[in-house]
Amino acid sequence: MALSCYTNQQYEDTIKQFNECIKNNNRISESHYYIAQTYLKLNDIDKSIEHYRISYQHCSKQKDIVDAYLNYGMLLLYTSRYY
Repeated sequence: MALSCYTNQQYEDTIKQFNECIKNNNRISESHYYIAQTYLKLNDIDKSIEHYRISYQHCSKQKDIVDAYLNYGMLLLYTSRYY
C-alpha cells in the first residue's frame, strides 16, 4: 500500500504508511529510504537527509547500502553540509 501511495504521488499518505511499517519493525531500511525519497520530492531536504542516513545504517543488502549512502552523500554536497 505504501509503495502504491508513492507511485501515485500521494506523498503525505506515503509517509504515514511507511511510518506504520517502521512502527511494526517491518522493512525498516526500505521504509526510511522511501520516506527520504518522498521528502526529497516535497523539497524537505533536512528530513530527506535524516531518513537516507537511517536507511543506510539499517541496510542488510550491499546494493541498498550503496543507493542510500550515495543519495545521502549527494544531498550533503548539494546543501554544502559535511558531517
